[in-house]
Amino acid sequence: MEYNKILFSRLISSFLWTVVLQAFPLSFYILLTNFNIKHPVEWLLKPVSVAFSFSTWLSLIPIHALVFAIGYILAQDHQKLPCICKTRFQFFCNLFTKINFLKLFFYFLIGLIVPWSYLNINKLTLFVNCQQFPDKFCLSDGKIYLISCGCWTGVYYFLRYDLLIEKRLEYPIIRQIKFLQIRYKFLSIFFSSLTSSLVPIFYYLAFYLCYGKHIIWLFEVFFSAQVDSSTVTNTSLLSVSQLVHLWTITTCVILILRVLNLMIQIHYTEHYSFTLIKQPNVDSIILSAALSERNMPIIQHLACYDLYIMSMSPRSNRWQIFTLSQPGGHPHTWNAILNECIKLIEEFILKIEDIYKVKTPVKPPPIVPKHIHPRSMNVRYEEILTSPVPLSPINKLRNLVEEPGMPFIHEERSILDDFWIKIGHVNEMIKKNSIINYIFNSKPDVEIRFILSNSQPLIWVVQSLSELSANALYEDQFGIVLKDLPLIISTLLRLKFSVDKIGNLQNKFQRRDTDLCMKSSLKSAIRRSLYRIAVAYSDYLPDLPLSVENLNCMKNFGNFKEN
Repeated sequence: MEYNKILFSRLISSFLWTVVLQAFPLSFYILLTNFNIKHPVEWLLKPVSVAFSFSTWLSLIPIHALVFAIGYILAQDHQKLPCICKTRFQFFCNLFTKINFLKLFFYFLIGLIVPWSYLNINKLTLFVNCQQFPDKFCLSDGKIYLISCGCWTGVYYFLRYDLLIEKRLEYPIIRQIKFLQIRYKFLSIFFSSLTSSLVPIFYYLAFYLCYGKHIIWLFEVFFSAQVDSSTVTNTSLLSVSQLVHLWTITTCVILILRVLNLMIQIHYTEHYSFTLIKQPNVDSIILSAALSERNMPIIQHLACYDLYIMSMSPRSNRWQIFTLSQPGGHPHTWNAILNECIKLIEEFILKIEDIYKVKTPVKPPPIVPKHIHPRSMNVRYEEILTSPVPLSPINKLRNLVEEPGMPFIHEERSILDDFWIKIGHVNEMIKKNSIINYIFNSKPDVEIRFILSNSQPLIWVVQSLSELSANALYEDQFGIVLKDLPLIISTLLRLKFSVDKIGNLQNKFQRRDTDLCMKSSLKSAIRRSLYRIAVAYSDYLPDLPLSVENLNCMKNFGNFKEN
């Protein structure tokens, strides 16, 4: 499909940029590990000569292959539908998926291949000549020390920055050239990688000093070779040169993975211009069709983003929205865009109403006693009921004395009924356990947080409709937007009331900063849109077929008296 072509081309572009930027971590590694104060010119020129050598790029082919594989998997995370985990148990089970295990394997591999390739480029190999047996090759414990640290860094990056982090694309607030975004963000990523690499190094040193022999044994078994025992000392592993190698390799592994994520972030959020009218014999995607795409959220996001940019652009970029079809003279373009935008808003409103709807308590049905066995009744009362009533003056005084209570009714229950009653008691005891409640009970605010975190397309749609409606007053020659203006106003007001409901009830729950930002952005976008429409049509609001409540609200917006 055309959607897959767009996404695959962006994946290739992000991969090529990542390959080009591989020269920076490699030059950084060569520069620090070959420090030579006696020959400063040679020391400064060596990274340049190594980074632009053809043999160097041949050595980096395995790294590039792993980078493309990881990039493809990361791109799939942004293409699939987001899932909601209502309980902590569901969130825990969602961690153990095939994709996560595959990413862990590739992160481990890139942590293995990066130090291996960098050491080979720096003329430092894993195999050395044995001092005891000159005819044989042995493993260098120093290289094992560095390579195993790279493997641990890949695993640490997966656990710290990928497994527990929500996969979400952040679109730029202000459009910038791609090169400027890469330049600014790459420098910040580089400096942050220098400090964030210290944490995995600390963990690795503590583990290697205690269990380093086991790691060496694994390398000996895998390569069927022995480690040169003459160089196995903890003091040599903690030398300044080894620590510099360790720090640079860890930084390079983290930097490569972060650069890949940055390139995917920049390229997948890049603006794409959809066509408004289908042209014959031209492979293009219509904006209305992209807005209706529910199976690929990233395509829908790009369509909403394009509609927002188009509404803010000059008139020459959106004139086709206000045209009529030929032949026929129908506003098919505007109707298709409006219908998809209204559907998106209505879906959001419906989700909020489902969460915050008032649930009326259901009255329990009346208790009907079971069949009473005649033998279960007391014999004394049977005699009283069946015996004839004597005619005496004492019977006249029976209403002055309290009558005996109702007879005790003994219900016969089967063994299966007793079993289910005990199961119910056990279930109630389990529910009272605080640990069980923490793991299996659904969090009260998880649904609204999930909705707010995915409300960015709605922000674009709301502002686009208001901007197009305001501009239609001077650009719409046929009045195709004005006929739908009451629908747009009523829908935006309903959305405002729903979002205000979130603000009133959200104070009971624990909120995250990202959700607060999205909620405030959504509320600001709705208010700004209503102000824009009210100011543009302030003289014509009484002529619109609006309800009294909506008309008063719009008048307040027009007079800048929202409350």
